[in-house]
Amino acid sequence: MFFVMFLLAEIPEGKGEVLQLFSYYTTRPPVINGCITDGTNPAGSATPGTDYDEWEGAYSRTLVLRKDTGDSTEYAVIYLMNDDNYLYVALVYKHGNNGDPNAVTLYFDEGDGGGENDETLTVWTGQPRGENAVYSQRVSGSGIAEDLSWDGSGWSDDPEGFDFEVYDGYQENIYTWEFKIPLHNGRTNGEDLNVSGEERRGDELGFLLKVFKNGGQDAGTYYWEETNGNENDPTGSPIHPAFGNSWAEIRLGVPRKFVTFSATVNANGNPVVDGDISEDAWRGCYERRILLTNFHGDTIGGRIYFVHDYNNEKVYVGVKVFDQDNNSGDYIRIYQEQDPGTGTRNYHLDDSYENALEARADGSFIDRYFYVVDGSPGLWVDDGGVEGADLQDGVIQWYGDHYEAEYVLGLDLGLYDLTGTPEDGKTGFLIRFHDEDMPDGEKDYWWEYTTNSDAQYVEGSTTGNTNLSIGWAYLQLGAPYLQIIHPQDGDTIEGTYPVDAYAEAIGGVDSIVAVEFQIVGEATWRSLVRTDASGFWSGNFDSRDYADGWYQMAVRAVDTRNDTTTQIIDIFINNTGVEQNAPVVEILSPSASEIVNGTVTITWNSTPQGSNLLVADSVQIDGGDWVRAT
Repeated sequence: MFFVMFLLAEIPEGKGEVLQLFSYYTTRPPVINGCITDGTNPAGSATPGTDYDEWEGAYSRTLVLRKDTGDSTEYAVIYLMNDDNYLYVALVYKHGNNGDPNAVTLYFDEGDGGGENDETLTVWTGQPRGENAVYSQRVSGSGIAEDLSWDGSGWSDDPEGFDFEVYDGYQENIYTWEFKIPLHNGRTNGEDLNVSGEERRGDELGFLLKVFKNGGQDAGTYYWEETNGNENDPTGSPIHPAFGNSWAEIRLGVPRKFVTFSATVNANGNPVVDGDISEDAWRGCYERRILLTNFHGDTIGGRIYFVHDYNNEKVYVGVKVFDQDNNSGDYIRIYQEQDPGTGTRNYHLDDSYENALEARADGSFIDRYFYVVDGSPGLWVDDGGVEGADLQDGVIQWYGDHYEAEYVLGLDLGLYDLTGTPEDGKTGFLIRFHDEDMPDGEKDYWWEYTTNSDAQYVEGSTTGNTNLSIGWAYLQLGAPYLQIIHPQDGDTIEGTYPVDAYAEAIGGVDSIVAVEFQIVGEATWRSLVRTDASGFWSGNFDSRDYADGWYQMAVRAVDTRNDTTTQIIDIFINNTGVEQNAPVVEILSPSASEIVNGTVTITWNSTPQGSNLLVADSVQIDGGDWVRAT
């Protein structure tokens, strides 16, 4: 199960740890040619293209590379994804010299014989080698590649040669490297990786990044500054006090769909944008717990909510951030990216389009759009000096131990905003919380499964500049409304337990074709049965098939357009000492689909099973409190 894998890592996953990286599972691998925006380029050419979606399925992180002497730093962007057989890595950074021998080395730590990393560089039991590293050096555009493994005392060439693919490209002071690395090539002598990249069940690799820059004032050897830079010991002493204490870790096979939010239809009306998420319009909408991290060791919990008013082309977004301090300099900014005028993304930040809404703790609101800057990363600038907020809005309030922010964003507002977005479109989505109380460089918090930058500047040329939005979450519009009635988030359950939900789509309750549930990470979904004409679905979950403990249950609704909303809740299974003969209940009145009003008498039959006796009967309406029957 997906969350169980979190418990296996030496660096805790799901905790926003700076050294935890993810590789998203893909069925659409990139072309390895040294250019991340054009799959048709000749190998080694970095001429910018328009295939901005070539790496769209990747996890992305902006890193700080630090020179081994501790004094110079440079930003880099890394992209990670894998399929069952290969790990794909792209690295982009600036350097003003493209001569010999600029180089990149990727070091990997696995277990003895393969599998989960063990934070120790060792040879496989009974074999001469272990672990794996790949090296690529730029030599007059042709390049040198070396496949390395650990021989017990150091890294040495693989006697069977290299079996990975790599190309580098260089365009106007920007390097791009692309790697395709086998995860299990069948060798059994310890010279390569032998790990699983299976979706949801991939292994974890220890990881160290090394970059050599040739020529210029910034020449030298660089490592990701959060790692220890120690090539010979994943947990050894850092090479300089400015570095961290260990290697990083990459979790393979993380499902990309895990980072898709859903804007559900406004079944209960539209919220009032006033910074109070308690109103009824948010009831049953899509919501998700998120963990925000500054990737410098600090995390903040949060929740996010979405409601879609498809008739008026608006989306309402609610955000809770559980910060313990109120500062007038704090703000919550939400970003949206699209291929302008379409219902899809192009993973490219288009000049004078896109959208960002910023609600500030000082009471102000800023509507922003993306502005391209020649020769450097683009900027998110205030729309107030161009055309104003276009009836978009954002309000934030402080409640003693957390912020609540509400926004309304438009889907068809033309230039400087989103434009022409259909009711079932999908946009990019990114959230950023700025905590003014934190030190410089540590103030910005991002959802741990998305990228940590609102613009990835990867190419500059005389014909334009390329800023990408790879690694953002997705926001599916027009998604079905889905309210889980039983169980509730955080419930303790036992025996055979009911799973009940209500669902409707843009076309009404009859547009829902399926409601299903599973324990997160299982391969199959179990169907609920529609119980009446009003949109309720029901089924049973036998918790006795699982050991006692915490689990995540996912419930999803699918409509006739194949749009899907998935809600995830936490449940605690406790069958210890429970007798497994639950009573049978038959509701007599009111009947299914019956319309009622005023005071209504509810009647039912309760029949105990086995040797059990009935001790109480209770009634619950729409997930409210249980009321003891008399």
